[in-house]
Amino acid sequence: MNYEELINFQKDILKNLNSENFKEIASLARNKIKELYGYPLPNGAEIGIFVNDDCNLKCPHCYVVSTHKKVCQREPMKLKDWSNVIKGALNLGVVHYSIIGKEPLLNPQVVKQILDELKGKKVFCEIITNGIMIPENAHWLKDYKFDFFSISFDGYKEDHDKIRGKGNYAKSKNALIIAKESGIENLTISHTIMPHNVKNLDKMIKDLANCGAKYFSLGFCFPAEHNKKDFVAGKIGIYQEVIDKLKNLPETIDISLNISVENNARLIGELFRNGFFNEKCAVTEDLAPALIKIISNDHPRIALQISILPTMFYSGFRLECDGSILDHCIDAQSLERRKGFGNIKEQPFFKIWNKSRDQLWPQYTEKYYEYLAKALKGEELPVLKGWY
Repeated sequence: MNYEELINFQKDILKNLNSENFKEIASLARNKIKELYGYPLPNGAEIGIFVNDDCNLKCPHCYVVSTHKKVCQREPMKLKDWSNVIKGALNLGVVHYSIIGKEPLLNPQVVKQILDELKGKKVFCEIITNGIMIPENAHWLKDYKFDFFSISFDGYKEDHDKIRGKGNYAKSKNALIIAKESGIENLTISHTIMPHNVKNLDKMIKDLANCGAKYFSLGFCFPAEHNKKDFVAGKIGIYQEVIDKLKNLPETIDISLNISVENNARLIGELFRNGFFNEKCAVTEDLAPALIKIISNDHPRIALQISILPTMFYSGFRLECDGSILDHCIDAQSLERRKGFGNIKEQPFFKIWNKSRDQLWPQYTEKYYEYLAKALKGEELPVLKGWY
């Protein structure tokens, strides 16, 4: 892979993209992605897995519609179904599995079933949990290998509790300590940046690093149909505050600050208009090949990753607990869209993948660049109702 060529390709998209040529840009991007990662199945194929539609918290910034509105409970797949799904994905060549929830440890039997199918395979596996239920599950979680074992923290002490409920920072911090003592590796903090929690960001990182966290993945809160808009943080001023807070942190940690077109197009537009992309960038090797600005290459290592190439539907999608197949984010925000574009109980895995890649991916890439073109110009962005 020619990294300089890939960096320049993405920068050229930003320089040349406008409201008239977004379809042409989308076609060029698709061809580049297929050239880099293969076709029909990319060498980085992934699925996100919602093992349930339940959570023991009710966070106001959550993008999932069932957090905020009473919805009809769906019939979950049985353990045998989950086993068949994972076997089908493995046979197809899927290599990246992200177990999300809503809160996965509310359904430990399903999580175990998935992990048992993946055990010993050459795959990437991560889990994301709010941590509250780690203490009663650490005894079996330690038996599995996770590339990232992520616990969500949304601020330091009171900042976190403002989002997740009084006393929950202490509970999740204790869970992190128990996970460390149990031998669970690759402990990661998943953090959502909001206007109220930037001030003490450095205190949170130092505190949790002392408890065993090695990796910190930071993203900006984005607007969804039903979540609380006061917590949205996609402004360049907040970005600059965050960068300032990432100085003088423990040397043993890695920090990734992640920005995507789907969720943070306004911020990408602001960075573009302020000359950010004129500066030297690197690039990731995996899907998606994000542009990287190295904030610190020493210790701590700090990298800003900005996704410019659209790989959703080509690289994978989300599997819901009832077998529905969704995009990674927007479909879950709406009652009308949560049925998705197929169901794994009704169609073989490869047929759903073919539909995702051949029918939805081209539509998505065009909407993606039409949306990004508006953001780069600083135009008012429409509320996204779906990518297909």
